[in-house]
Amino acid sequence: MWKQIKALLIAVVCLGIWTSQAGSQTTGGHGQHADGANSDRPSSCRLPVHPTAEAESRPGGAHYKGLAGRHHNKHGSHSPEMTGAHRLHNPQFGGAFFMAPDKIHHVEAVHREGCGLDIVFYNAFTQPIAADRFRAFITVIPDDPDQPEAMRFLFASNDNTTLYAALGDDVTAPFSVEIYIKFQESDDPELFNVRVPSRAAAEGAANAIDVNIKQRKVVGNNVVRVAQGAVVALRWTTDETVQLHLHGYDIEIMVNPGEPVLTTFKADATGRFPVTAHGFGNHAHQGEKSEASLLYLEVHPD
Repeated sequence: MWKQIKALLIAVVCLGIWTSQAGSQTTGGHGQHADGANSDRPSSCRLPVHPTAEAESRPGGAHYKGLAGRHHNKHGSHSPEMTGAHRLHNPQFGGAFFMAPDKIHHVEAVHREGCGLDIVFYNAFTQPIAADRFRAFITVIPDDPDQPEAMRFLFASNDNTTLYAALGDDVTAPFSVEIYIKFQESDDPELFNVRVPSRAAAEGAANAIDVNIKQRKVVGNNVVRVAQGAVVALRWTTDETVQLHLHGYDIEIMVNPGEPVLTTFKADATGRFPVTAHGFGNHAHQGEKSEASLLYLEVHPD
């Protein structure tokens, strides 16, 4: 059933038939306002996105006159208008950042509790551009199997700076979001995946203790001291694949280079607990029996 519904929504997105067509046409977009779509949204939810005429005139902008997606000319040399493009690939509003498959646009998905999901669009130079010429819908997939999946159309904000959807109380984090975006130059919507953690996990990530393993040792202090009852968040990074075991709490962690891992737990048991490596490199996947202590967790009575 969900496949049929998604297929129908993709067709609707491609045709754009859910839009009122009464919205602003100042940016050459589709005017995706729906009556009342913005009426209940607090002003505090507005992201400080500021598209400019310059951004709209460059590759990816509404008023760019060149060929979409043309990075090289017929002789294979770099197109002059793309000089300096794609140098900034960092989110500007703390969201999940993507380069679009057309290799021109950039997309940032920003979820905020109480505000829903906003999509910010950028040109090839990661400059914000107006959102009203794009179309999108999302599927929200909760981790909790007792919560239903939810689907939402995204509409342009009153100032055309983002596409957004209010998620309401239908689902609670953690959940995954499938974002389907229709670019004008593409025939079908493109899929982007975003992960929304629980509030505790998000707060833990913001206050996490970074543990960096290099040359099979923890860089810097190798003792973490917390009070009993505290929520502990450890963010692991490594230069070599390693399998870790936090004794006492019986937590096992696999960490790969370039893939930070966040471990969150409540420190109920008091004592001094070692974090040992059960193997590095290829041995990490083989459950090597020899152990080397890398870190100690000290949990003191509150």
